[in-house]
Amino acid sequence: MKVEGKIKDMERDYKSVEGTDQFAEYITDNPNSKAVIDFYNSYVNGALRDLRAQANMIRRNRDMSPQDKKNAIRLIVEQQNRVKSAFITAVEG
Repeated sequence: MKVEGKIKDMERDYKSVEGTDQFAEYITDNPNSKAVIDFYNSYVNGALRDLRAQANMIRRNRDMSPQDKKNAIRLIVEQQNRVKSAFITAVEG
């Protein structure tokens, strides 16, 4: 599973036990989950959201050739991968 999916699952799990009797056990088993979720949502999600918006603008651009769109989107995907990689490095490091 990709990191983004794992974080979304972690956030879903966190929210499902928040305010319940199982919350203390969840935090004991996953002490860094809230920090990872918050860091992802602020740092990565902001940058990824901007890159996704750029990719969507390119996709809708009628003035670009299909090949130019493909090349531009490939560069954006590479940037997205660098952002995700930096997140993983920051969390693991």
